Amino acid sequence: AQIVPRDAGFVVAQIAADEAEVISIGVLEEFQGRGLGRIMMEGLIRAAAIAEAQRLFLEVAEDNRPARRLYVSFYFSVVFLRAVYYTRNSVLLFDSLVFSLYLYSFFV
Repeated sequence: AQIVPRDAGFVVAQIAADEAEVISIGVLEEFQGRGLGRIMMEGLIRAAAIAEAQRLFLEVAEDNRPARRLYVSFYFSVVFLRAVYYTRNSVLLFDSLVFSLYLYSFFV
């Protein structure tokens, strides 16, 4: 078993009506690759389903491959692309991908 500090990662989400949205999720670099993101997403998906949300949304920079792999592993699918949405050094460079997961299909 690994010992990980409580502040190694975080997730912020909101629920409105029957939709949930991930506002932000992150894991400190030194703790990435240990499954913390997966554990947090599992807890968030479970909490959103208990709160009777039907669908969960999130968005991620197109170049964030580890996050995209995580979301796809939960069967999220891309529903929208925001062209040149993210900046690096004050220059618009990266697209944003909006993902969605139907929660009822996740628990059937």
